[in-house]
Amino acid sequence: MAASGVDYPIVPPGLMACLKIKDSAEGYLLPEVGYDYADLEPYIDEATMKLHHSRHHAGYTRKMNAALDAWRKSGECAELAAKPIENIMQRIDDVPKKWQRAIRNNGGGYVNHAFYWQNMSPGNDPKAQREPTGPLLEKIKANFGSYEALKQKITESAAGLFGSGWVWLVEVPGSGEFQLVTSENQDNPMSQGLKPILALDVWEHAYYLKHKNDRPSYIESWWKVLDWRKVGDILAAWNPTQ
Repeated sequence: MAASGVDYPIVPPGLMACLKIKDSAEGYLLPEVGYDYADLEPYIDEATMKLHHSRHHAGYTRKMNAALDAWRKSGECAELAAKPIENIMQRIDDVPKKWQRAIRNNGGGYVNHAFYWQNMSPGNDPKAQREPTGPLLEKIKANFGSYEALKQKITESAAGLFGSGWVWLVEVPGSGEFQLVTSENQDNPMSQGLKPILALDVWEHAYYLKHKNDRPSYIESWWKVLDWRKVGDILAAWNPTQ
């Protein structure tokens, strides 16, 4: 248990592999999206994907690496500083104040976008599941009443979120309950001891080139490329022994 009093779940190595998060001697690498920038057309346009991944996500990666490097060289709170980024994001409130904002914003942007890319797949992907099935569907029904009810809650939460942020479907450790939560800016639910499995980015840079200020139109398009098979893969990666 960290100084914040939260009992954080173990982050299995398989989750980082699922999210395509990789460390190297030079720092963390920009996670691959796993498909070409044009592959989500006509729902998520190529120009937005290119800007979003190669500029915004790459920027978060670069700035996070710089902040981590400066922190680690300082020797302050060295045990936490040496941990992988996923563990640091869980314990973001324990990061020294000098580096906390930079790592909260850029480390969050780094990890959050990895979830976002891996929740989506091209519209012509024959393996894609545009609606949940099996145990995942049953768990959604148990927690929200129906898939339609969950879909409505996500849509309403995303459309109504003020400013920039994220909508998340998370699993609660211990109970296994699903919850819907939102976060401001680049905050991540892992800092609350939760297990995120689905991420919807509602920052304007995720949709402005195509949808302008019409966020509901972007959300409607996002549903067309959300892949519940990949959401299930992330859930399974969180719980490898189940």
